[in-house]
Amino acid sequence: MNIFRLLTCAASAFASNGEPVSVQFFGDVFIPSTVTADVTENLQPVLDEVTFNVANFEGVATEAFVPLEPKTYLLKMPLTVGAQLRDAHIDAVTLANNHSMDFGRQGLHDSLRVLDDAGVAHAGAGMTLAEALQPALLGANGVTACIVAFSRTFPASFWAQDAAPGTAFALVATVQGAVKACKARGFYTFAVFHWGKEGDKTPADYQRTLARVAIDAGADGVIGHHPHVIQDIEAYKGRPIFYSLGNFLFGSLPNGRRAPSGLAVRVTIPSLDWGPPTEPTWELFALDVDNHRVKFQPRVPGEPDAFHPSITRLAAAKRCAFNKETRRWRCDFAQAPR
Repeated sequence: MNIFRLLTCAASAFASNGEPVSVQFFGDVFIPSTVTADVTENLQPVLDEVTFNVANFEGVATEAFVPLEPKTYLLKMPLTVGAQLRDAHIDAVTLANNHSMDFGRQGLHDSLRVLDDAGVAHAGAGMTLAEALQPALLGANGVTACIVAFSRTFPASFWAQDAAPGTAFALVATVQGAVKACKARGFYTFAVFHWGKEGDKTPADYQRTLARVAIDAGADGVIGHHPHVIQDIEAYKGRPIFYSLGNFLFGSLPNGRRAPSGLAVRVTIPSLDWGPPTEPTWELFALDVDNHRVKFQPRVPGEPDAFHPSITRLAAAKRCAFNKETRRWRCDFAQAPR
C-alpha cells in the first residue's frame, strides 16, 4: 500500500491537544431520495460528542441506471448524500459491501467522487484492487486510527481485481497484509468486515476465523455488519470482536420476517502527546432502528435490555457494566489473556 488518505481533525474543532480521541462505529447506512426525514435528528448529540464517526455506506450515490447484473435489491442514493453525511459529522465510511457495485463502474466512480468532494474518508472499494485496499486514516491529537475494510459477500463480480473496480475481498493473506501495514506505522487499527447471513444472529465459523486472523495480525478491534441485526460480541486476546452492529440509518421498512436491530460502539484512545500508547476504552449503546416505530429517525432506547444476549454474558463475566445516566455499557475487553 503506497497511498494513505488522512483525515485530520483540527484541535480547535474538537478536543484540545492532550485530550483523548474517540471513534464511534455504526452499522449500515442507506439514505434513498424517498426518505425526507432528518435521519440523524435524534442522534446528532451522540454524533457530535466524539471526534470521529464511521459507518458502512450500503449502496451507491449515482444517477447511473444500468445495473452491473440483475439483483433483487439495487440500492441507490442521491448525489447529495455525501454532504448530508459530512454535515451529520459522519467522517468516514466503509464501501466493502454487496451494494457498492450495484450500478457497475460508473456507480462506484460516482460514489467515490461524491464522498471525496464532501471530505468523507472511505475504505474498502476502489477502481483497482490496490485502491480498494487503501485504509481510511482518522487523525487527531497525536493519534491515528487506521480503518481497513473487507467484504465476504457475493456476487463475486463485485470483487476488485488488479485492473478492475470493486470491493476488497477478505482473503486471509489480504487481511493480514492490510492490518500489518497499519500497525507497522504505529496506528490504532480496526478491521471492518461485511459478512454473515442476513437476519442471522449467530456468526458463521468463517467469521470467527477471519476475526481472529485480523487480531492475530495486530488489529485493536474488529467491527462487522451485513446481517441487519446484532450478532455476538467476543473478546479475543484482549481485543473486542463485534460480529455485526446491525443497522444505523437504513431507509427501508422491515419486511415482517426480521426485526432489524442496531448497536453503536465507541472507542476512546488516550492522546499520545503525553506518553506511550495505552489501552483504549470501549462503550456500547443500543439503537432503535425499527422504522415502523422511529420513522427513519433512529434513537437511543431508554432500557439496556435491547441488546443482544452476548451483552448479558459479558456483564455476567464482569467485562461490561451499564451506566444508567449515559445509557451505555462500558466494557473492559483487555481482561482477556493476550
